[in-house]
Amino acid sequence: MGASGGLNFIIFGIALFKGEKEITLTDKACLLAAFLGIAVWAITTDPLWSVVMLTVVDMVGFIPTFRKAYKRPAEESVTIFILSSISYFMSLFALQTINPVTFLYPASLVVTDTIFVLLVLYRRRSG
Repeated sequence: MGASGGLNFIIFGIALFKGEKEITLTDKACLLAAFLGIAVWAITTDPLWSVVMLTVVDMVGFIPTFRKAYKRPAEESVTIFILSSISYFMSLFALQTINPVTFLYPASLVVTDTIFVLLVLYRRRSG
C-alpha cells in the first residue's frame, strides 16, 4: 500500500509536467475534495472513519480517470487495473480479521478497478 501510494505521488508529479493539459473544473474539484478528505482522514482518531475517508478520497480521486477513460479508452492500459483488482480480491481472503475497517478499502479497490476495466473494454468495442 505504501509503495502504491508513493508511486501515485510520483505519477502525479510527472503528470504535472508531462501529462494531460486539459484540466477541467471537475478535475480541480476532485483534487480539492481529495486533499480535504486526506486532511479529515489525518485528524480522525476512529479507525472506521479513517477507512471510510480513505475510501471516499480514493473514489473521488478516480473520477478524472474514469472521465478520461470514457473519452479516450484506447489511451488506457487495463493490465495494471486487472492485476490490481485481482491482488486486492485475493488480499480479502488473507485477512485474519474481517470487519469494516479491514475489508472496506480493499473491497472498494476491487470494485473501482473492475468497473474501470469494464468501462474501458466496453468503450473500446462501442467506439
